[in-house]
Amino acid sequence: WTTHMVFLNSPSRTSAEWWKINPTTGSVSQAGRVDDPSGAYFYSFPSIAVNNYNDMMLGFSRFSSSQYPSAAYAFRLATDAPNTLQAPYQYKNGEADYVKTFSGTRNRWGDYSSTFTDPANDRDFWALQEYAMTKSGTTSRWGTWWAKVNVAPTTILSTQSGLWNATTTWSCECIPTGNDIVQINSSHSVTINNYTARAKNVALNPGNIIFVNNGQLMTNE
Repeated sequence: WTTHMVFLNSPSRTSAEWWKINPTTGSVSQAGRVDDPSGAYFYSFPSIAVNNYNDMMLGFSRFSSSQYPSAAYAFRLATDAPNTLQAPYQYKNGEADYVKTFSGTRNRWGDYSSTFTDPANDRDFWALQEYAMTKSGTTSRWGTWWAKVNVAPTTILSTQSGLWNATTTWSCECIPTGNDIVQINSSHSVTINNYTARAKNVALNPGNIIFVNNGQLMTNE
């Protein structure tokens, strides 16, 4: 997964563009933009994070002619339609105009954008973005502001027969953890082989089966 900003015309504006690329083939499996086709809002300097469940979040700066530089993010669940993001959310409003050229001709901005998953569960997200602070006299200032997105646990479905610890077995393209609800669909066989499988609980539909071979299945239900 990667992100960058792009400049678009008709009308002129900047947008935050993101990509999901298969590292083996180099092919693009998903792509999209945080963009305002009207040109009223500009989105710039994005950073990206993806959790263990293939949910994704972009953090970025947001600007407009009637809005000071502000901190915002956009989010997508792995189950959302491909190539889409949910609506951008501005979580910290800019407070003043910002001009700092450091004796040059360019108004410098965007050095501090960070988006990452919570290391405690590899599910939730944090964004740390810049915003324009209230001036100190006539001196422009920037600040950073945190946002956290809590991602509710979802049921992980089997998509085919296979090994428990293979990402291709599951709808999330991940390996279930002790916090997850797992549902094995009809006609699918999941094998636990030399591996300790964990889940919050496991639902078995008629016709499916779990094979345990030198492994262990642990649930806390």
